[in-house]
Amino acid sequence: METHTLDSLNIMTGFSEIDLETLKEVILESPQTKLSNNPLNTRYEDTIVPEHNLVDTVIGEIKDAFHTVTNTHIELNDMWSHIHEENMSTQFHNHHPSEVSAVFYVSCPEGSGSIVFKSDLNRYQPKHVSFKPKPGMFIIFPGFLDHGVSRNLSSDKRISLSFNFSQSK
Repeated sequence: METHTLDSLNIMTGFSEIDLETLKEVILESPQTKLSNNPLNTRYEDTIVPEHNLVDTVIGEIKDAFHTVTNTHIELNDMWSHIHEENMSTQFHNHHPSEVSAVFYVSCPEGSGSIVFKSDLNRYQPKHVSFKPKPGMFIIFPGFLDHGVSRNLSSDKRISLSFNFSQSK
């Protein structure tokens, strides 16, 4: 008997020990330049990530973690931040054509929502899996995987950084 895997989806989680309070201050004190001024554009809620050594450290940790698990190198294509105020959420979307995507949680107060992944590999039995974020947590996932973020029910801001990567040859 032989087994052949047609497809599988892996979602990886890890944690960083960086100074989250300083990173939060850096993000909140930088100009909140939106990637789109059109409220109908999906990039409307995305803002530019300020250059900082803490951001570089997070990127390095994500790349190292991915390499440790997959033995594959990845290179950063783009990044942005999300600052979700009370009652904000993110609709289901994906990052195609990016091969690998990641999110890093800087601040996630109690009640600030979860990230939900949706797989339609079997359209008759779609699967959902959610992660309650914790400060310092990162999640790495396939760029084509649909995901969204549930509503922030906290009066405090939920702050995260998002990344798209390509696999190195």
